[in-house]
Formats: sequence, structure tokens, C-alpha cells
Amino acid sequence: MPGNSRVYTARAVAYISDGKLNEAIADAQASIKITRRFPNAHNALGTARYMLGSKPGTVESEKRHYFDLALTDFTRAIKFYPNYPRARINRAQLQIKRAKYLEDPREKAEAQQVAIADYKKLIEIRSYEVRPADAYHTIGILYVGLKDFRQAAKYFQAALKYDPGHKAAKSNLAQALRDAQKQPSSVAPQPKPTPKPKPPTKVDRKSAQAHNDRGVALVKQGDEKPPQRGRKENYYDMAMAEFDKAIEFDPAFDSPRINRAKTQLTRIEYLYLPNNKIKAYNSAVTDCSAVIANAPRSLEAYTIRGKARIGLVLEHAKIGKQNQALPYQKMALDDLTFAIEVIPHGDKRPALVARGRAYIIQGRKGLAKADYQKAIDVDPDSPKAADAYGKMGILYATRKDFKAAEKYLQKARQVDPTHQSAAQHLGQVLLSQGNYHDGIAVYRQAVKMREDWQPVMILLARMLATAPDQADRDGDEAYELAERANWLVGYSKPVDLEILAAAYEEQRNWKKAVQTAKDFVGRMSKYASPAQFERMEHKLKLYEAGKPYHIPKTDSRKTPE
Repeated sequence: MPGNSRVYTARAVAYISDGKLNEAIADAQASIKITRRFPNAHNALGTARYMLGSKPGTVESEKRHYFDLALTDFTRAIKFYPNYPRARINRAQLQIKRAKYLEDPREKAEAQQVAIADYKKLIEIRSYEVRPADAYHTIGILYVGLKDFRQAAKYFQAALKYDPGHKAAKSNLAQALRDAQKQPSSVAPQPKPTPKPKPPTKVDRKSAQAHNDRGVALVKQGDEKPPQRGRKENYYDMAMAEFDKAIEFDPAFDSPRINRAKTQLTRIEYLYLPNNKIKAYNSAVTDCSAVIANAPRSLEAYTIRGKARIGLVLEHAKIGKQNQALPYQKMALDDLTFAIEVIPHGDKRPALVARGRAYIIQGRKGLAKADYQKAIDVDPDSPKAADAYGKMGILYATRKDFKAAEKYLQKARQVDPTHQSAAQHLGQVLLSQGNYHDGIAVYRQAVKMREDWQPVMILLARMLATAPDQADRDGDEAYELAERANWLVGYSKPVDLEILAAAYEEQRNWKKAVQTAKDFVGRMSKYASPAQFERMEHKLKLYEAGKPYHIPKTDSRKTPE
């Protein structure tokens, strides 16, 4: 595993997020050395170099050097994966920045043309990394830089077609039209743009249905795929492309839009950056809104849109934009309330559970409890009641009523033995009551249900390494779980390194325990919480003295959130 190119790339991305750009470059280069044609590694390398060149205070010569290297990296990433959206965006943004300092008019125009081509490709492949209106608007700006005001006006108009409220496009369109009138008709020095592929002119429901069915099949394959990172999300991405084609063949066909929105919500857990998650949620909202325009009483569309807006609330809050999160709270509640109280028919349980979640975010736990209970009462013994039982259990756990929480979580697993969230939180509730033996057993069952479940793997590894009773500990199993959990995230999370050190300790591999603890203290001290850092320093002293650390029997576990 240490020689896996994906591990190096994952760690490079983590270093980029932390601003440790030289370390990111080293890891990306190590990844490329192992797998030369790995586009993600070339993109990560280009991103780190681009950021180095963009640092304040960088001298002009160094800036140009880093930008030129980054341009080569992004171009290689695109060569190995022509439809790579993030690399296209990065190269386009870099070319726009390069065009500002290039003195040769031909080089400047060439950089702008490459950026235009990249944004056109993003539109063509329907990338979810950029809104169509923003892509068309950016192309318009680039044509203004090329003094081709007629083309600029054309793309500003296209931006307004996708988003009539795009203020910048409105303003720039007016100016481009004025400038185009002043421009002689003979002045059109730039080559004509490559025509955008036209969608089918004739509605073809049969072809649309075929693509939709293929997309559904791909989603199912992705759900069933082995847990290696990159495999599941690749199937989801292929499914998204099929749903796109279905919509092209029949724009009024609602099924692929609903399926695309549902797949976006499934993809969320494989997206690391909050901004990418926000884009995915917004895409789901857009699809559901289109369905609602065609079918104003679509229960599924209102429910999914409500869930997506709850996701937007949470992601905006994570990045400190609470003011932007507030409007989505109201819109989510409006969607879910409409689904529950206005639409007359259909299964309201998903909407009730989602509205309960929205109430929890607002701190209205009584209303949340009532919605969960209504969802349960529809059919208490149905597998479809598992979500409501699980949410009710988590609600009681937040109130420190662990007995009630255990009761509801056990019921969730009884009606649906494969319910992952119920297994995760039941394990935590059992630990909160000091029942380590049963908590470990539940976590083991959870890991069997989903072998790539990194947070549960690390919790189980911790218990196997540090449980109070020797009968509950297993150093070898703890090591296997902790090693795999760290590998899945590129050895980048402080608490996970801490637990890997504990696993080495339980194996009595003191040298590795000390080495991993020192790695945590030295490499991750700036990013770990003060409590984690203090705890790790204490454990390091124990490991250096050849003494183990185990949880005291009086230590209570953290309540699940």
C-alpha cells in the first residue's frame, strides 16, 4: 500500500488543502513515478505549482516559471483524460491569469483561445464543476479580451438563456453590443468558434428510456462494487453521463432528471471539498425544479429537492457562511411540508424523515420527534421505517437517554438488518453506556456490511486497541483496520494516525508505536485539536516507556451526533 499511486495523490490533495505545497508536489511526483499516466496526480501537481506561483510576494520570474510548469501538468492531465473537468477548469483559469502578463499579442491571444476551448469543452460534457451560465459568461469575457465583441455578445446571450438573472452577463451584453456597433464588419480577426454539438432535433423517447435504464443499471453496479476508492464513483459518473444523454433525447422526460438528482446525493460522500458538494446539491435542486415545472405534484421531486437544500444548509455552515445557509432552511421546510401536506398520494415517509432532520437543524426537536413518529406509524414493521427508527434513536442519544436510543436503533436494525447508519450509531450508544463488548460486536457487523466505511473502521480499531477489558482487545485486527482506514484517506487525518499508533502498541510493536506517535506530533500538530495533541504527547511518553494505554473503565464514550 505505501507504493500505491492513489495514496500519494490523496495525500498530495490533503497537503494542498493544508497549504503545504512543497510536500504536495513531492507526493504528486511520487505518484506519477509509479503511474505515469495518472491524470489525478498531474492535476494535483499542477494545482500545487499554480498555488505556489500565486502566492503573494512571489517574484515575477518565479511566478512565470511555476505557471509554465502548471500549464504542462494540466495539459498532461487532459491528455490522459480529455473529459477531466477539474483539469480543464484549472488550465482555463491559469491561461486567463497568464494572458494578463504575456507581452506578445499572439501568445496572449493563444492563451485566451485555449481557455475558451476548455470552457466550451466543459459545456459540451455538461460538467457539474461549473454552471453553464457562468461558463458562457466567461467565454464572453474572453472574447471581449480578443476584441471580438460580436462573439462576446453571443455568449453573454447564451449565459442569460440559462440564467436570466445573471447580472454580470446583462451588463456585459449591453456593453458588448455597443462595442460591436462601433466595430467595422471587416474587423473579425479571430477564427470562428467550433460549433457546439447540437442536441437531437427530434424527441426520441425510446432512446431516452434506453439511456435512462443504462444509467440506473450503472448506479446499481456502483452500489455493489468493491470498496476501492475511485471505483464506485466512476460508476456513478458514468451513470450521470447516461442520464444526460437521456435528457438530450427527450428534455421533457422526468425520470432521468430524478435519477440524476438522486445520484448526485449518492455521490456527495465521495466529494471531499465543500464547494464541490455545494455544486452537486445545487445540481440536484436544478433537476428537481425542472421536474416540478413539468409535474407540479411530484412527491419525489419535492422530497429530493428538500433533502438537497438541507445539504446546502449544512455545507454552507461548514465553511462559515451561515447567512447563506438560512434561506435554504426555509426553502427545505417549504418543499418537504408541501410534499407531506399538499400532495395527496404517495409514500410520505422519506419526506417526514427529511423534515425531521430540518427541524433538528433548527433546534426544534419536538417537531422532529413528531415527524419521525408519523413515519414509523405508517407501517412499524416495514424496512422503510428503518430510517425513522434510526433518526429517533439518534435524537434520544443527543438527549443522553441512551436506553431509549438503544431501543429505537435496535428496532431499526430489526426491520432492516442492512441499515448502515443504525449500526454505526447503535455501536456508539452501547459504548456510551460502557458496554464495550456489544459495541465492538455491532461495529464488526457494520464493517462487514460496508468494507470501505472509514469512520466506523477507525472507531472499531480504537476499541480493539484500547478497550478496558483484555478480552475485547485484538491488536492484530486493530492494526489491519487502522492501516486500511489511514490508507483510504492518504494517512492525512490526525486522529487516525493516533489510533494506528495505539494498534501498534497493542501488538507490542513499541518501535512502530513511538514512530507513528512522533509522526503525529511532528507532522500533524498544527492541524490536530489541542486535546488530541495533549493526549498524543501523553501516549507517546507511555509508548517510549514500553507501557500501554487503555481506556479507563470509568471513561464514557462520546454521544453520536
